[in-house]
Amino acid sequence: MASKQTNAGAEPAPEALHLPPGKILQQLAGTVSYDAKGKALGVVGRDVPAQLLVQLNDGTIRPLKPAEARAYKRWLA
Repeated sequence: MASKQTNAGAEPAPEALHLPPGKILQQLAGTVSYDAKGKALGVVGRDVPAQLLVQLNDGTIRPLKPAEARAYKRWLA
C-alpha cells in the first residue's frame, strides 16, 4: 500500500499569500537612498525610514503595499 504524503508543516507559497511576483528587498540601515533621478535622499534609518521593497520581474522597484507587507511578515513568521 502506498503511503499518503501530506504537506503538514510546509511553508505556503508566496503566491498563496497574495505577494507580488518578483523579489522582496529590505533596505539596509546606514546606506544612502536615492530617488529615480539619482539625487541622494538621505541615510536609511536616520533621514529616510527603512521599508520593504519589491523588485518586479521587469526590473522596476517599488515599495510594498501595506497589505503585501502584512502578508510577507506573516509568511516570515
